[in-house]
Amino acid sequence: MLKKILLLICLYSITMQLYSTDNLKVAIELGVNKEGSQSTKWISAITDRHSSEKIQQIRNEKTPLTVNEKKWLELFKEIIPIWNNSRANLNTPFKIKDYPRKLTILFGNNGGDDGFSFNCTTICCDLSSWAHTYEPPDKKNMEASKARISHILSHEYTHILTHLWLKQHPYKVDTPLKRALFECWLEGLGNYYSFSSSWYSSPKKLSPKAFKVLKQLEPVFVSNLIKLSETTDSKEEAQLTEHLSKGSFTKKWGAVTVALWLRLETKCNNQKLTKWIEAGPNGILLLAEKYLPKKEKEELFNNKAIRKILSKNIGK
Repeated sequence: MLKKILLLICLYSITMQLYSTDNLKVAIELGVNKEGSQSTKWISAITDRHSSEKIQQIRNEKTPLTVNEKKWLELFKEIIPIWNNSRANLNTPFKIKDYPRKLTILFGNNGGDDGFSFNCTTICCDLSSWAHTYEPPDKKNMEASKARISHILSHEYTHILTHLWLKQHPYKVDTPLKRALFECWLEGLGNYYSFSSSWYSSPKKLSPKAFKVLKQLEPVFVSNLIKLSETTDSKEEAQLTEHLSKGSFTKKWGAVTVALWLRLETKCNNQKLTKWIEAGPNGILLLAEKYLPKKEKEELFNNKAIRKILSKNIGK
């Protein structure tokens, strides 16, 4: 018992720990102190996620780490150096000049999500979100909990790499349709790494569950893209894209649809993602042309605006 208490005290008091492999360093930083105040860096990371009034409220609140939040932090500290050992594998499909040589994993427990990126060097994890959303790690679910951490880290790190790629290859998001294609592409690449083992029948083959979800999402994908191509109303755009990449995982009509297509296309080999990274957001329509069922494909490409984007991408 004393050993466990000392371990938790140690976890609670360490604010920074550094690991490195093959010149890729990762630092663990605690963005909440013992009294429960969020650090300046954590506040900066969540500032654009809330109103100024909410940010001030979070500044004033004191929310010390709970027992379950500490359990998740302990497991993160175990998995992060292992995950960092394979980080170069995530870099390879992106042909960019400078990868993040030093990455920080920042932990707070107020105002964030289970995972989100901040600038191009930091992945943030809100431990209160982990404790609220997922069962605390224990002997029964330990392997699943470890896999979940790796999935989240890979997902968010891919967002960082994608934004670095975009600095070299800007994409103009000047219509509701283009904004939706951009989000489908960005979140599809991230969610490529978010599937648990139940989504696979074998390492290279999707499971019946995956195909069932894909069949349900594809008509929604088609319907919403067509509607987005025909609207200029911001409220309608917000309604149509509400569940593109947010909410229940199996309802994410943009992110999960594209991620599953990418899994089919690459046969679960992420080194084959390069083509679809370099195709950019418009390349989503090439995937749609290849993988949509005949009825949905005809419906989608009967739309003039969508057909025009596809033809431009084919002509590259």
